[in-house]
This record gives sequence, C-alpha cells and structure tokens, in this order.
Amino acid sequence: MKKYLCLAFSLFFCGSVHADILLEDDFNDNVIDTSKWYYQGNRVVEEEGIIKVENTVIDEPGNLYAEVAILNTIEPITIERRVKAHYANDKFSAGLTISPLEAPEKAISVRYIHFSYDCTRDGFYLFRDGGYYACGHEDRMSDRIAPVWDEWFNEKIIYDPVSGLLSYFINDLLQMEYDVGSLPGNVTELVFRFNSWGWYTGHYQYLDDVEVSQDPVIPPCAGSVVASTYQTSPVYSSSELTKHLAYFLLPIGAVLGLAVWRRKR
Repeated sequence: MKKYLCLAFSLFFCGSVHADILLEDDFNDNVIDTSKWYYQGNRVVEEEGIIKVENTVIDEPGNLYAEVAILNTIEPITIERRVKAHYANDKFSAGLTISPLEAPEKAISVRYIHFSYDCTRDGFYLFRDGGYYACGHEDRMSDRIAPVWDEWFNEKIIYDPVSGLLSYFINDLLQMEYDVGSLPGNVTELVFRFNSWGWYTGHYQYLDDVEVSQDPVIPPCAGSVVASTYQTSPVYSSSELTKHLAYFLLPIGAVLGLAVWRRKR
C-alpha cells in the first residue's frame, strides 16, 4: 500500500514523462517550411501532400536538410517517417544521413542501395562512422536488409546514444539492430540529410509524416520512487501501472466522497 501511495505522489508532483517532439512535418500545406528545412540540388519540392527529393539533373541530386536540437545524449532518439524509394538504373544510393553537428565523423546513415560497379548490391544498409559507400565501406556497414522498392513503407529508427545500438524497423517489424557507436557527450544538434544520389537521372525518394522525438531525462524524484518500487515488484507497462493506480485510488476517492457527504448531512 505504501508503495503505490508513494508512486502516486511522485506522479502527481513530478508529472509523467512523455517524449518531446523535436521535429515534425506532414507536408500537407504543399509549401516547404523553411523554419524547419533547407535544401539544395535538383530537385526538392513539396507537393501532393508529400515532399519529393529527386535526381533530375546529372551530378546535382536533391538534398533536404534539417538541424535538430536534441534534449540530451542519454535517452533514445526516435525517427519515424513514411518513405518511397525508386532507382532509375543500377547506380543508386539514396537515404538518410544523421550527422552530429559537433562530431560529423560519427555520422550514421540508412542507405537504399541498388548498385553495380566495383561490386553489386541490392538492399538497405546501415552505416556508422561516416560510412556510406556500398563498395568500399564494408568495415562500417551492416548486413543486408531486404529492400522495399517503389511502394510506401513506414520506417522507424531508434538510436540509443549511450549503447550506440540502432534499431531499424520497416512497417513496425524489427529488421536489424546494429552498433553505430555512442554519441559524444558534447553533441547538442543533429543534422539530418535526405538525398537521392545516383548516376544520371530519374532516381527519387519521397517522404511523408516525418517525426523526430526524444525522452527527457527522468526527474530524480520520479526516478528514485520508480527504482525503489521496482526493486521489490514486477516491471509494469504504463497501461498496467495506470490500472494498478486506478484500483488503489478509486476506493480512496469513494471513501473521501462518502465522508464529505456525511459531513454535509
């Protein structure tokens, strides 16, 4: 009983912890929001409720950028979006690169590769430590992830800046966990770059419903109560915890309400 009472007071005074949205855009207004994004190359355009990062001029592919301030270098960072990728020939390597502003050599990336030159590869790959090249950066490249071409899919990336583990999901199914290295403690911003590199023209990646979020560091008061609670109790999900608190608090409310009603009589 004391355990639940302490936890209830902790949640009341400290508040529950929710992820903060660091960047989001649904692209529904068909105008690039320059307070969030900047871009270069040919071409980047927001239309039809999505944003299109295309390769329409040889050697000048489209690039879309966002600089995102992070809350800390401790809690996981989640990137979610809808993606559609298309290659026009066998020289294609598009994707998302995430570069720490203060440590660009620690850049990580997700590459959509359909490439035949020094080697032949067809798949999605995760890279660490600035790697990006399909045929030369094998020491910084994950195993192959089965690709999704020419149709929309939901992509989710969860990066743990402490352990360095990156979890990659397609349509809510975990595809790969890969160690991309921990985030240096002095990093305050991440630079996101979406591009559609390839030889000649006709390649693209389309984006929609981009969201970047991160949990704040848990307040000490809540952390101490939760830690002491879980030492002697099973771990509950947030929904289970809410249910247990409801079971505890509702009878108290009923007793208090009855007492007030009797005093009024």
